[in-house]
Amino acid sequence: KPTPAWERFAYRFGKGAGVAIKDTRLLLRDPTQWSQLLVLVALAGVYLVSTSSVDVTLQQFRDVLGTMNVAFLGFLLAGVGVRIAYPAVSMEGEGFWMLRTGPMGSFNIVMTKFWHALPIMVILGTGLGYVAARLIDVSPTLAFVSPIAGLSSAIVVTGLGVGLGAAFPRFDATNPSEIPLSPGGLLYMTLALGYATIMTVLLAYPAWITLRRPWLFYWRQPEGLWLLAAIALLTLFVTVLPLLFGSRRLA
Repeated sequence: KPTPAWERFAYRFGKGAGVAIKDTRLLLRDPTQWSQLLVLVALAGVYLVSTSSVDVTLQQFRDVLGTMNVAFLGFLLAGVGVRIAYPAVSMEGEGFWMLRTGPMGSFNIVMTKFWHALPIMVILGTGLGYVAARLIDVSPTLAFVSPIAGLSSAIVVTGLGVGLGAAFPRFDATNPSEIPLSPGGLLYMTLALGYATIMTVLLAYPAWITLRRPWLFYWRQPEGLWLLAAIALLTLFVTVLPLLFGSRRLA
């Protein structure tokens, strides 16, 4: 049987391609895994239906709701990440030793899991951020940053999930739902919800400026550019640090 085109393309990305292909095949073949995607779609649907059902006529109230939406989106992504990203390393099970006999180090394994889970989380976070801003009809300042906040939260949640999942693995779990029930899972949820809170606080000031001056596009101002840079640095730090910590603990 010839190798599918997507697998030939994946093998161009180095040593971790085989692990990513194996994980993709398991995701499609194992009902306990692809059912997680159905849960993800259901959560996204409920979130969008709930958002669209809010009928607010005053623009200031819509902007306040849009700011709160950043926190809700972060909480939702944290709940999805605990099912998609956090169990990624532990899903290798007791056959994890087979990976260690190959040419892959612990950092390669962790990063392969990260890149495999990231596309799903990015599509979900960015898409929900964009659509929710449109449904609420927030001002241009918040409409611009809402998908950025969703993208940032998706990257952080994936890094936290895979990194802490590698630091506190449960290779003996008989069901994926058992894996997050551990001190590592509690730490993951605490940090993920804490990051969502920090993002909401950072975006509270632009929202306040928008309430006072609705005509101003805040992100063209120097302080707006500095705030975007701060969000980017925070995202990078909170993503990379858990991945490095998880790689070292896994080794």
